[in-house]
Amino acid sequence: MSKSKTLSILSDLKQIIKIQEKIIKKQESERKQVHALWIHYTEKSIEGWSWYGKYYRAYKNLIETIREMKALDNEFLEELEQVLRIKNGGSNE
Repeated sequence: MSKSKTLSILSDLKQIIKIQEKIIKKQESERKQVHALWIHYTEKSIEGWSWYGKYYRAYKNLIETIREMKALDNEFLEELEQVLRIKNGGSNE
């Protein structure tokens, strides 16, 4: 094999290696971005469910308190519960 052909092959191999290194760096960057997005949206999801849980417990406590008020009549309680369910996105069963 001639020296110029060997140098040409060596040059080609160096270029191939550079291209592969760029591809690897780009893939690593994409993985880091996807991981960062995953963490971000996981935290947002946890915050959302935490808020929903607090809201739901407060709603249930309010309904229980209203039911415990014996001075109010049944018809008023049912009407109030229906209004609260409708206003807060619940069913009106």
